Amino acid sequence: MRSIFFWAFILLGLSKGLIAFEIIGSDGPTPFSRIPAPRKVTIPLQGMITSYSVLEGRNKLAYVDSRLKLRVYDFNNSEEQQFGGFINELFPISGADGKMVLSSDLKNIFRVVGKNKGQEIRLPGSVRFLYWDQNELYLLKKLERLNSEAWRISYFIYDQEKNQIRHKTCDFVPNDNPKNLKFGAGHLASHLLLYSEKSIEGGAELNFYTLDLRMRNGQCQIEVQSKEPELVKGNVTSVNWAFGGQELAVLTDHETTNMYFGKPGAFLVANLPAGLSYIPNHKSPLVININRQKGVGVYSLLTGRYFTLELSVDRGFLEGNQIWVDSEAERLFISTKERRDKSGGRALHTVSLKGLNR
Repeated sequence: MRSIFFWAFILLGLSKGLIAFEIIGSDGPTPFSRIPAPRKVTIPLQGMITSYSVLEGRNKLAYVDSRLKLRVYDFNNSEEQQFGGFINELFPISGADGKMVLSSDLKNIFRVVGKNKGQEIRLPGSVRFLYWDQNELYLLKKLERLNSEAWRISYFIYDQEKNQIRHKTCDFVPNDNPKNLKFGAGHLASHLLLYSEKSIEGGAELNFYTLDLRMRNGQCQIEVQSKEPELVKGNVTSVNWAFGGQELAVLTDHETTNMYFGKPGAFLVANLPAGLSYIPNHKSPLVININRQKGVGVYSLLTGRYFTLELSVDRGFLEGNQIWVDSEAERLFISTKERRDKSGGRALHTVSLKGLNR
């Protein structure tokens, strides 16, 4: 259930016009209230790391150490296993059973078979991650326009039970005939988030769509989610599903009005600090903002609370998959490049989020 915090904004008469609210005690018009930052705790791994992936549902994490060896750390007993070489960085999202880790370039999978055993699996190149559906991995190959009305999506499905990869295509025809279609983020099993964008002075007009990959009569179905175009300020940096696909979160590069979230036609508007903002895990209601002057801000769309971590290291390193939030929104993971370590290695920290989402 969404917080009473959000309904207060709706009762205040939030309309399609862009409205920002001044919260007493905050540092600008924003629907977020600050709370004290929790303590950052370093995870006792074997030396420095290059990248990591949280194994959802298993209370473990996989990481690549400074010698490019894959290791799996168990939070339950503080023990870890070492596997074979792994030359690429890890993709942050692991398989549903926590036994599959992806390289960041999505060219191969490392399957953790048993104690100190692994199996490396090659994947098709030049693909984009869509989602895990139980034991199947969906990867986008291409989205193309066929004619003035119809579109086609090509994608791969890797079945980890059968250790097989199959290629599929699906045609669809949007009712409103958009001039362009782009992929959002946070896709759900069989349902993809797409949007069209039209540039206007000072911002953009957006329309949102849900594409169902389950074919009917030889076509997959696409539904328009917005009755009218949504107006946003600045350049769009990402369009995301939140709360299990129930709501949307749009992030832009505007200096003041740069986040829109809620249902199409009734967006709430937030002002995050200038910098990089993104949603690391779309199963969690958290937005990360990285600002070189103000630090790393962690914002909850569920409660309207946020805190800022004051890190003593350069914050430019944090782009990419160096910050992750578990799906239960209980722990934040941060990989930081330590100034004292001249080899370029990173330390991994965890931060409790219990006070943020309750």
